[in-house]
Amino acid sequence: MRASRVLQLLEGVEGVKGPLADGDVADVVTDSRKVTAGALFVALRGEKFDGHQFAEAALAAGARLVVAETPAPPGVAWERWAEVRDSRRALGVIAANAFGRPGDELTLVGITGTKGKTTLTYLVESLIGPETGRAGVIGTVNYRYGDTVVAAPHTTPEPVTLQSLLREMASAGTTHVAMEVSSHALEQARVVPLLFRVGAFTNLAHDHLDYHGDQSRYIAAKRRLFLEHLDESGVAVVNADDARAAEVVRGTLARLIRVSLRDRAADVVVVRSLFGGEGLRAEIQTPRGLVRLRSHLMGEFNLQNIALAVGVGVALELSLDQIRHGIERLRGVPGRLERIENTRDVTVLVDYAHTENALRSVLAALRPTTRRRLIVVFGCGGDRDRLKRPLMGRAAMELADLVVVTSDNPRTEEPAAIISEIVPGVESVGRPALDADAFVKDSAIAGYTTEVDRRAAIRLVARAARPGDVVLIAGKGHEDYQIVGAERTHFDDREEARAAFGGTI
Repeated sequence: MRASRVLQLLEGVEGVKGPLADGDVADVVTDSRKVTAGALFVALRGEKFDGHQFAEAALAAGARLVVAETPAPPGVAWERWAEVRDSRRALGVIAANAFGRPGDELTLVGITGTKGKTTLTYLVESLIGPETGRAGVIGTVNYRYGDTVVAAPHTTPEPVTLQSLLREMASAGTTHVAMEVSSHALEQARVVPLLFRVGAFTNLAHDHLDYHGDQSRYIAAKRRLFLEHLDESGVAVVNADDARAAEVVRGTLARLIRVSLRDRAADVVVVRSLFGGEGLRAEIQTPRGLVRLRSHLMGEFNLQNIALAVGVGVALELSLDQIRHGIERLRGVPGRLERIENTRDVTVLVDYAHTENALRSVLAALRPTTRRRLIVVFGCGGDRDRLKRPLMGRAAMELADLVVVTSDNPRTEEPAAIISEIVPGVESVGRPALDADAFVKDSAIAGYTTEVDRRAAIRLVARAARPGDVVLIAGKGHEDYQIVGAERTHFDDREEARAAFGGTI
């Protein structure tokens, strides 16, 4: 954080009430336990705690100023309290001011949607080759720029972390940043006051309703990217094949680029495609001409991501050669249909698919490449949306031949209880339940089993797999941990698969 003063940090904050006294600020915090002398404390209302309850503790710890949505309590000096209309939006502006508004120095590409955000950030990063600039990425897998890679505790960081990261990127010579903008982040105003040159919408499906409550609030959160966060020359690149696309961008003042796999009236449209076990080929028509390309990414859902990346490239005014080269040089995305090499002639893939639609898309992409049986092992996270559990079970059994239902991150729920809510969806397809011995027999053509221990489940499918089979380990993707109760321990599906299928960790 740069050396800052109170009035500098509050510049642009909406609805500030009362007289303000200037003075040096040492830090900006939202946790009263982290307050040091001279800090500015922003009181936020959260799901579990209300920061306003800790404001006086922050003052006692030496905070120079509290920013809150309520008037100062009796006895608090006026110069130590600033009342604002919305603390979360205020925090975004304060954080941006604290780091010198780095977003203004960068070309920002914001990507929102239920699926595909991570893959699209990798594609956009690849588009920005040395002939264009230097790219940074903020997303689910990590935050990275140049040779710097930082672990990602949140898909979209909290404002102070986000603005600090953008400052580091800008200072290091980064020119473009591809950012996953989650619905949580949009609802919590984490990206205020950033303005994006391009906003991209991938798709919208059943997800995060444990947080948003219903689909209408989920959609409303996504819409904020296009209504509040595109700059004057901004462009909205949208998947026109999604039924909710028009609703998500309704009212935006940005120029619109519609992308489609089949609608010839779209601005960017796939006119020809060919899929295989090693990737895909496509011809994509754009307003500036035809792009012929090949990609290491697999399946129709990745063709949609690639088409969206072409749309982003058009919005950034890249040449068609830059777009083609950028897409072709991306070899893969961590935890997204990531191939696990082995010597058994079994195709083993690890993927992050953790919703019904995502699981259906991945399995549908793998089915045409499967010479023998398609086997999937998956689970559902605890303390999250319970409605999707039977839906994922049904999707797995409808599209795969053999299914193992196991644990994901059970968190504070009983793992066996989570599995019991998945199984009715599996059983609704009418395939038989198999014990472990029957599951691994060469004669096992269709059916399901359950195994609470995820490591044991992966080893079970390794025992069952035969040459020509395709094995999908779904749900955790790039994650290298498992959360059981309150404990977070190391667990990586890719490492477990390499060990189970005879490779090396």
